[in-house]
Amino acid sequence: MSLVTVCFDQVFDLAPGMLKRKEVTFFSFISNTTCQYAVPAPGRPKIQAGMIVTAYLWEDANWQTLVGWRDHSSNEVVIESKAYEMFFLVCLGLFVALILYAGPSIIYQCICFLGVALSAAWVLTSILRIRRIESILRNAKRL
Repeated sequence: MSLVTVCFDQVFDLAPGMLKRKEVTFFSFISNTTCQYAVPAPGRPKIQAGMIVTAYLWEDANWQTLVGWRDHSSNEVVIESKAYEMFFLVCLGLFVALILYAGPSIIYQCICFLGVALSAAWVLTSILRIRRIESILRNAKRL
């Protein structure tokens, strides 16, 4: 995990897409003498030449692992949405309500609740990770 500040000298090949069931914008850019291709930016951010951003990369120097960035001119933070995780959490709640309403055997209820608890832990961990990265980016200064 690393923070890197770059200026997008040239931006090209912008294309909306999906990556791991999440909405992304693929783009390529040139910064100084470095060229990066098909970088997946979360969501549908405004990407243009001349932007100075501090990017959060999951792996050092690997732009394919871009998690988000902070645009220094507008102070906008671009990071993946928590909507997918929130939807999953609501579905888990509905599943629990269905189990309680249907009233199956106690063994079946215990197995289902264990699955719900593990799934909820995964979802909450993901939400907290996104919030932590967002906080890091909001406090990021130009490096």
